[in-house]
Amino acid sequence: MIRTIEFRKIHEAQKNLLPSKGSQERGGDAQVNFLLMARDRPWDFCGEIRSWDEKRKKEIEPPIPSNKWSEKEFIDPPSETEKIIFDTWKDLTPAEASRPGIWYSINLTMIEKGVIESSYLAAEQGSTGRDYISDILEKKDEPDKVDQCVRRILRRLGGVLERGGRTVYENCPVAIAWWRRWYAYETKEIFQRDNIKDLSDLLRKKPIWNALIPAMTSSLTLIGDSSIRPSLISFLGSEANDLDNLTKKEMEHLIRLIGRRSEIQALGSLSPQQVFEIIRSDIFPLLKQENTVR
Repeated sequence: MIRTIEFRKIHEAQKNLLPSKGSQERGGDAQVNFLLMARDRPWDFCGEIRSWDEKRKKEIEPPIPSNKWSEKEFIDPPSETEKIIFDTWKDLTPAEASRPGIWYSINLTMIEKGVIESSYLAAEQGSTGRDYISDILEKKDEPDKVDQCVRRILRRLGGVLERGGRTVYENCPVAIAWWRRWYAYETKEIFQRDNIKDLSDLLRKKPIWNALIPAMTSSLTLIGDSSIRPSLISFLGSEANDLDNLTKKEMEHLIRLIGRRSEIQALGSLSPQQVFEIIRSDIFPLLKQENTVR
């Protein structure tokens, strides 16, 4: 079994490291030291997080890529790196890949082996992680920014558990890349007409991904059904979809329309091909009609 960190242990440690809003412990010594380790002492950083779950030491280390990644490559893995990510951890089951502890272990191992640097986890747009941590710590009077940086590091490492089950899919770049590729393979296997890279690039679009994931994990979980999800993804990548630049609002509305249809017709009991046709012929035209009326 791949070395991991138990969900309960992560939750307990994060409760101690992430004070509630308004707490005087925000920006305190524990958080400052955490950032200093991420910036300057990667071995201490990894050791601190490994200590959250000591009993896991005897499990097998996950495989890792052989080449060092750039910071940009880690924060937003391009298609080539995404393929490496999926190929490296292709043996993960979806159940395993949905667990924050798996990605904590994978990212920690990559830091320990020099594939990525712990400071990458703190990168902000226009600033390296190392520089961003330095800027925050130099100011000394912005505890909320210290807290936000700690949270960003944990999210990218595997997730902040108070954000619920979708943290893996929304916050951890390596996990997101793995899931994009997994959904692309699932869709191609079912429909046999879609290109893996094209499907993955489709899911890379933020309006689509940022509407799809919350629906599947919280607001409308039926979208995650094995008949509905690949049908929707395949439709969005097909010529039948003539909205070239689907917005997040339109994507969310399309998902709601699928939910309404499922209330009167159990779409999950149909084949993916049947669901695709219903989306194409009935649901998507309704979205276009409502957009025209507006």
